[in-house]
Amino acid sequence: MSKSTQAVPVIALVGLALCSLSSSLAGPLTPLNLEDLISKSQLIVVGEVVSLRERGTTEMVMSSGKVSAWIMEGELDVRAVLKGSSNSQTISIHFLLPQLPTGIPGVGMHSCRTFFLKGAGNALEFTNPFYPSVISVPDTPISGADVITRVIDQVGAVLNSAKASPNQKLEAISVLRRTKNPAAHAALRRAIHEKDQSARLDAIAALLERNDISALSIAEAALMKAQQDVPEHILHNVRYAIGWGVTDEKAIPILARMIGASNAETRRAATLALWHTGSSAALKHLSVALDDSEFEVRYYAIVGLAEISGQRAWRPNMDEFKLDEKRYLKHWLEWRKTHSSSLSSSPLAFLSY
Repeated sequence: MSKSTQAVPVIALVGLALCSLSSSLAGPLTPLNLEDLISKSQLIVVGEVVSLRERGTTEMVMSSGKVSAWIMEGELDVRAVLKGSSNSQTISIHFLLPQLPTGIPGVGMHSCRTFFLKGAGNALEFTNPFYPSVISVPDTPISGADVITRVIDQVGAVLNSAKASPNQKLEAISVLRRTKNPAAHAALRRAIHEKDQSARLDAIAALLERNDISALSIAEAALMKAQQDVPEHILHNVRYAIGWGVTDEKAIPILARMIGASNAETRRAATLALWHTGSSAALKHLSVALDDSEFEVRYYAIVGLAEISGQRAWRPNMDEFKLDEKRYLKHWLEWRKTHSSSLSSSPLAFLSY
């Protein structure tokens, strides 16, 4: 299969992204790795930026070359310590801030965050200049047995907060989806009951990426009817998660209904998931997708049929399919006709083919 056609999830990377004094920045921006960020941090605190000062100008090196930057100094008001130790309620941080737009937003004042720091004394800087902090909620109890659980609890509390905005909840979900830790999974499960539809569906997408189909019926309802109040990128995340995350054959009845959706991306996601179940019970529904008007739906239907039935000789890559679609389609349409009774009665009957 050609990976050039594979969709990618649209995940907003929201938050404070700054350049530390010792960092030369190379791109592109890599996804957040929460475990790695925690491991490399000497001090992790929950707090807020209470002051910022400019201390001059310098140059910083990025992948695109040198850019002018302000030398910044700030203070964090520490509410809780999740890793390391701090003898003061206020700690100083130092970082560089580009003077021209670089895709790196500035510091947000007076918002509760969990900050990841390295260094000592008055020489503290952000562990990762692109991910200096993640969102938190003030006064969240510290109860986790290990550091990552404590950090996840801070993020997860945002989803339970009546004061958190929809964008803040989406930010929390974007952090939780980047770790497979059970505490993150539990927090996403709780978000299934979120009132804001966008946050709710994005949390469901994160669960579907983990092959957790407990809320697949909610995703189905959202995708099978027009959702005027949900941004398209959220619906894209749900479709991506279904297509590339769902492998549980228990999802087949819902996926079978989704291949009848009016939206081509939804049909494509359902066809991909039917293939990825690897189940003979998916064959009947994959054979229906051979008649789809959309090229990629037909392609993934054929790939799924070939792999599940063991007919590797009739499993084209994308380029082969583009060059000779009629040949492959003819074979599988004839196969469907020959096996119509078997597909209707017993999904295992075809395996002797």
